[in-house]
Amino acid sequence: MAETLSGDEQFPVIARFEIRRRAYLAPDGTGLRRLPSFAYDIALLVSFYRAMVLARAFDLKAVSLQRTGRLGTYAVALGQEAVGVGIASAMREEDVLLPSYRDNAALLWRGVKMEEILLYWGGDERGNRSSGPAHDFPYCIPVGSQAPHAAGVAYAFKFRKEPRVAVCLFGDGATSMSPPTRCCGAPAIPRRCTILSTVPATTSIPTA
Repeated sequence: MAETLSGDEQFPVIARFEIRRRAYLAPDGTGLRRLPSFAYDIALLVSFYRAMVLARAFDLKAVSLQRTGRLGTYAVALGQEAVGVGIASAMREEDVLLPSYRDNAALLWRGVKMEEILLYWGGDERGNRSSGPAHDFPYCIPVGSQAPHAAGVAYAFKFRKEPRVAVCLFGDGATSMSPPTRCCGAPAIPRRCTILSTVPATTSIPTA
């Protein structure tokens, strides 16, 4: 028979931690603190803005092609442009990107051509042979399954003592899947995704 614990018995605390949130802009656009130095580089900010506008325009066009039967399955990424551009712009050429199916903004910044993305989503695997860095990984379709790949790449860098980074992108829905959970020792970047979510965000595992 299983042992019954009394209500007064305390379980030992084995860990405590806190997560700090850094924010520079309020939802209405007002500043919360002094902006980082790069935010004063107008040319750089314009390049970020252009990349986000390009990603959104591409997304809208791809959705139109899909809705009219001229493109296969296509995962909408509306509203996530800043995440992809921000992350990709912080990466170096030698770093490795492990994208999910909604990360076209990051791919475009890394040098992948729009026609190559359309080729892939049109059912032609040659679209994976892109103009981006050859060491970047192709799209990962099963939700969250790129996390073990990222952990392997990161550990390879560590073993070889190479100062490189493996960047794994996935939506908050993937945090409910086992692969990212098993790789929690390797930092990854979950992005908030409310499009086509199977459960309300309030009941999903919280993400940063």
